[in-house]
Amino acid sequence: MTTQRLILVSKRSPLTYSRNAKSGELEAMLAPGGTANVVADMASLLDVDWMCSAMTAEDLEMRERHPEGMKLAFTSSERPITVHMQQHDGQVFADMQEVMTADVLWACNNTLWDSWNTPSFGPDIRRAWEHYKLFNADFLRAASAQLERSPDAPVLVHDYQLSVLPGMLRQSHPGQRILLFIHIPWPSADYWRMLPVYMRREFIEGMLGASVVGFFARRWARNFLDCVRDLLPEASVDMDRLTVEYAGHRTRVAAMPLGYSPQAIDYREKEMPPDLRAWVAGRFMVLHSGRTDPIKNGPRAIAAFRLACEQSIAMRERGCLLVRCNPNRLYVPANSDYLEQLHAEAARTNKHFGAELVRVICENDVGNTLGCLQEADVLVFNSTIDGQNLTVFEASLLNRRDASILLSERAGAAEALADVVDLINPFDIAELSGKLLEAFRMDAGPRQERAERRRRKARGFDLPRWVDMQLSALEVD
Repeated sequence: MTTQRLILVSKRSPLTYSRNAKSGELEAMLAPGGTANVVADMASLLDVDWMCSAMTAEDLEMRERHPEGMKLAFTSSERPITVHMQQHDGQVFADMQEVMTADVLWACNNTLWDSWNTPSFGPDIRRAWEHYKLFNADFLRAASAQLERSPDAPVLVHDYQLSVLPGMLRQSHPGQRILLFIHIPWPSADYWRMLPVYMRREFIEGMLGASVVGFFARRWARNFLDCVRDLLPEASVDMDRLTVEYAGHRTRVAAMPLGYSPQAIDYREKEMPPDLRAWVAGRFMVLHSGRTDPIKNGPRAIAAFRLACEQSIAMRERGCLLVRCNPNRLYVPANSDYLEQLHAEAARTNKHFGAELVRVICENDVGNTLGCLQEADVLVFNSTIDGQNLTVFEASLLNRRDASILLSERAGAAEALADVVDLINPFDIAELSGKLLEAFRMDAGPRQERAERRRRKARGFDLPRWVDMQLSALEVD
């Protein structure tokens, strides 16, 4: 692990602030979202100045109180983090967050468009794209200010909201070491071709300003290189060496898989709530865990469980399915619709069998989630697509019942865990139903043997290893 000073940039902050209704004092809470949490754990291992967005009025107030940055120390931290919250124009931030992030880039990279109805790009999207670039320019100024103090500090840029920042930094700081890490999937070139020409070209050009572009899985790295080759023909792409030569600069592309953060699971309380423990007692519990996002594919998991119960009297007498989701961006219609679909599928199943076989819980209690991961007999991660899915690694290490794990073949984690999980087609509910019944009937010996192999495998993908991969990649000429 390096001792050098680093500049870290992400839209998400490790903390967000709100005002206590009684005392009027500002209170800090961990920011929601996997990116913020895992990057916060990463930052705690390093000497970091972290540039991030002020998300609330209270965040802005804290920014005004600490113009030189806030020193934060988490319980598990080895070093303090200096956080510099950035203030953005309101319309710039809204267009970046609600249009470019939610409606365009997230939908595109997670292949959510049906093409019959969406997308349709009008003048409003062009304006939003210009605001996306202005949002990135805010971070260019912030990072440049830090580089004046530490000219040799590597810059780590995290996630797709800041994908054109590397190109901006390359222009103003030509010799800088810059890593861009994309936390979401990368689709095929044909799918990405759905974006407007101006957007997809500028986006790729911006990314190629980085010294290294990292993804969680090889498939996303290959897809990105295919996009560069097809959509930026003047670039020279070497698929064997995973490099791109463009505009006099070479960018390396790498897969850097992450499994889990020891800080995230070692220092938290882990307990299934008493009411759930009473509901599950003596039953074979199937657990589906993920945020409120359509890619997590919970309704199909419920449908597959219902089918399994129709095919097996023992399953419907002994089995239960807990769908546990943490609320995420419910202001996005697709996410709120997804939560409604979960409740509707659960109600349909329970009505069909005349008993509560499925329960949906939506809350943001990480300790309760980890407690449920410990006690499940089967864990279902059937995402329609997933940049990685860290929960499958956490579950592998935490589970105390030698649970079977059913994992989507379209999750980045499938590359790392293919030989110790059951891979499934996330769209084939008949296949998933059959896998649930196989897991229900599996003897204890094979379950235990496979679970132990999975634990050994998962331990090799911890956060310190992931951090070292990023820093080592920047040391290569």
